[in-house]
Amino acid sequence: MMGSVEVCINGEWGTICDDLWDNIDASVVCLQLGHAEVSTAYRGGFFPSSASAIYLDDLRCSGTEKHILHCPYDFNVVDCSHNKDAGVKCYVKGNCTHGDLRLVGGKTYHEGRVEICSNGVWGTVQGSLWGRPDAIIVCGALGFLFNISYSRPVLDTTEYGKADGPIILTDVFCSGDETSLFDCFHSLRTTSLVHDNDVGVWCHPPEPLCYDGDVRLVNGPVEHWGRVEICFNETWGTITDDFWSYNDGKIVCRQLGYSDQVVTVRYDAYFGQGTGPIYLDRVRCSGLESKLVDCLHSKDTSGDTHAEDAGVECAPKGLCSNGQLRLVNGTIESEGRVEVCVDETW
Repeated sequence: MMGSVEVCINGEWGTICDDLWDNIDASVVCLQLGHAEVSTAYRGGFFPSSASAIYLDDLRCSGTEKHILHCPYDFNVVDCSHNKDAGVKCYVKGNCTHGDLRLVGGKTYHEGRVEICSNGVWGTVQGSLWGRPDAIIVCGALGFLFNISYSRPVLDTTEYGKADGPIILTDVFCSGDETSLFDCFHSLRTTSLVHDNDVGVWCHPPEPLCYDGDVRLVNGPVEHWGRVEICFNETWGTITDDFWSYNDGKIVCRQLGYSDQVVTVRYDAYFGQGTGPIYLDRVRCSGLESKLVDCLHSKDTSGDTHAEDAGVECAPKGLCSNGQLRLVNGTIESEGRVEVCVDETW
């Protein structure tokens, strides 16, 4: 809802002069009308009015009033005309919580124009003093690595897009120890209708859960046994046991830093079925690769299920059990030099 503000006195509607008119005065109007108290104040007769009278000037609301006539004001309107009629835009409450932050219009999820929720309405932040401590508060509140964040005033509104909501905070100045932008020094008063000075931030993204090609062993009785899972796009998934062999398991163990000389491969979801995506099928390692992703493989897993999840049992590096045997340096897993373990040494 928006328009010229008119007030009824003695049964007649009249306007309000825009001297000292700001968004705090406008918020009292919106609250009185039953809307969210977040608002934008318009000046200079922005909205036409049919009223002939001009009643009030120099409104100085604190924002706590429930009625516009409860604010301090002057009846002396001799220097006013309808070219100075005050206007307002009231906003509808949305689904945000007071103090929530979000980044809008960025090329990545960790940068953008800073918007803050005030009483259920999203709006922007402005401040000529905006700097790194302010960015620390924003990025930290959003769960990013805030110690290497930086800020930028959005002087070019095409960078993050031009906002069309209210301006919530101005003159923000944080020490860096606050938990919310509302805890920082700030002003709630603004007469600006221009979003050219909205601020933005670039936050360092959190460390990924895993990197493409990482492998891990899951659901084994010891850390070096388990279902083989591989990471793509920061998400873990499984590998089918089609063509799964000693050389494939050997590369998994080697990549994880375990011994690649004593390897037992497992089939048919021996360590339980996974629940995520199935990434690789028909893995065919030569035994010389350093990572499983370097082996020949197929990514067509459309006909596979987690009942075929591959597993492996690796041996910890340098550890073995007395009397254990192994075959070393053979061309296949069933031949090689015979070694025996005594006192955890081969």
